[in-house]
Amino acid sequence: MIDGMLEVQRLPWQLTNIHFRCSLAYGTPLQVHRAQYDVPFPTIEDLCHPTAEPYQKGAASVFIALTTLTDVLARYLEHVYSVSKEFPHSNAHTLEQILSDWEESLSDDIRRIVLRGTHLDIPGAANFRLAYLAVKLLLRRIQLDLNKGSNLTAEDDTKAPFYMQAQRAAEDIAHLIQELDATQLNGFWIPVHSFSITSATMFLLRSGLRMKDQGRNMPLSIAKDMINVLLTHRQNFGWDLADNCLEDCGELVEKIGMAVADSDLPVGTAGPDFPDFSEDLDINPAILEELFFGISGFPQGFEI
Repeated sequence: MIDGMLEVQRLPWQLTNIHFRCSLAYGTPLQVHRAQYDVPFPTIEDLCHPTAEPYQKGAASVFIALTTLTDVLARYLEHVYSVSKEFPHSNAHTLEQILSDWEESLSDDIRRIVLRGTHLDIPGAANFRLAYLAVKLLLRRIQLDLNKGSNLTAEDDTKAPFYMQAQRAAEDIAHLIQELDATQLNGFWIPVHSFSITSATMFLLRSGLRMKDQGRNMPLSIAKDMINVLLTHRQNFGWDLADNCLEDCGELVEKIGMAVADSDLPVGTAGPDFPDFSEDLDINPAILEELFFGISGFPQGFEI
C-alpha cells in the first residue's frame, strides 16, 4: 500500500519532467504550463519509508532536486515560447537570477553534484547533473539571443561574455560525458537527454568553425573527444544516449577535423580545400544551416 502511494506522489512530477524535457529536446511549444497544476514538490518523507537506507534517501534527494530544476526549466521555456506574463521585461540578469536562486536552495550534497560534479555515485546523480547542464546551456543561449542587438560581428561574438559562458556550458556537458564510469552509464537516464548531448556538440563545432587566427582550436578538439568517447560508451556499454549525437555529428566532426588538419587556412575561413559538405555528407540540411549560418566564408543560401 505504501509503495503504491509513493508511486502516486511521484507520478505528477515524472510526467511534467518528461513533458518539459521533451519540449526542450524537440523544440516544441509547451502543452502544459505551470499555471495549470499546483502539485507541491515532494519531500523525503513523501518518497522514502521511515526505514529507508542512506542510498535510497540520497536517490530521493536527487529526484526532489530534479523536480525543482524542472520548474526552472519550465520558466525558461515559457520565456522562449512567450506564454507567461511573468517575464514582460526579461533580461539576462533576471533569467540568471532564477537559476542562481535555485542553486542556493539546494542542500550541501546536491550542490556538490550541481556545482562541482562530484557525488555522482548517488543513484540518478549523473542524469541529474546532465539535466542541470542542459538547463544551463539553454539559459546561456537565451542570453545570447537577448544580446543580439550588440554590434559584434559573427567572429567577434565568440569572445563576448555570454558566448564564452555558453561555450563553457557545452564544454561542461562534454567533460561530464567523458568522465562517466560503467556504473553511471548503466544507471538511470532520461532518454531525451541525448538531444542535449547533440546540442552541446553542435555548439562546440560552431565555436570551432568561428575561431580564427588561433593556434589551438579547443572547441573542435573537445567535440572530437566527445564523439570518440560516445563511440566507446556505445560499443562497451550499449549506451543509447550516444546514438543521436553520433548520427548527427559523428561524420561531420570527422570531416571538419580532417579539413582543418590538411589546410593551412584558419578554421573559420572557406577556401578551395574546404570540404563540400553538401556533396560529401548525407546530413540533415537543418543541421548544416544551424552550424554555418552567420559564419564568415560560408554562403548564407548554400544548397544541399
